[in-house]
Amino acid sequence: MKINKIIATLSVATILGGSAIVSTQIVQPGVTANAAKHHKKHKKAVWKHGMPKALRGKYETKHFDADLVETLDMRAKTFTSWEAGMPPMNNYHLRYKVIGHNKFTILYDTHAGGNFRASKNSKITITKINKNHLKVQYDHHIYHKIKEL
Repeated sequence: MKINKIIATLSVATILGGSAIVSTQIVQPGVTANAAKHHKKHKKAVWKHGMPKALRGKYETKHFDADLVETLDMRAKTFTSWEAGMPPMNNYHLRYKVIGHNKFTILYDTHAGGNFRASKNSKITITKINKNHLKVQYDHHIYHKIKEL
């Protein structure tokens, strides 16, 4: 009789212990699945609208050659570029992507004006050298920030 009670107790304990292990195994994958969903990394380079705050402001180059100068006026939703002797280029519908430390790729559309045709999805890369200086991909000049009046 005692042997039957011991066997019955051990079998019940084994069944309960086995179900406890099974139940913890069922709960465990759910926890890791939620943790995996929560900790997914965002894509590093995502297109955002507007001009990055780090680049906004008015910039110009030093005078070069026959007293020529180039300017950039970067605002939240537009930017204007101008070279001496040319009409200003008004750019709109700005999108940007961060491609590195202080390095941005800007995608924009251009209004037609003067000698320029309208264009869509033009791309430029701008590197912020420090607080007051920029380097533009297509130009070998360094732009410095000027105070707005």
